[in-house]
Amino acid sequence: ENRIIAKRDEIQCLRDEAVAYIESIQDSLTRQIIYYRCVSLMSWRKVAYEVGGKNTEDSVKKIYYRYFDKLESCPECPD
Repeated sequence: ENRIIAKRDEIQCLRDEAVAYIESIQDSLTRQIIYYRCVSLMSWRKVAYEVGGKNTEDSVKKIYYRYFDKLESCPECPD
């Protein structure tokens, strides 16, 4: 039982770190997309519905993947 509690606490800590990172994203649409997909674990269709506008599954996927592709090629990122 102690192992389960320790693992739960570890997972909660990681979730809190992820949420803090997501909250630091400047663009609100990108922030919402990443939150819904990574924290709320929504499908792409549900993410598109939640952010609204004329966003489609494909458009929110593109925003999501472009954000992370940009991070990988960012000169400020450590190797």
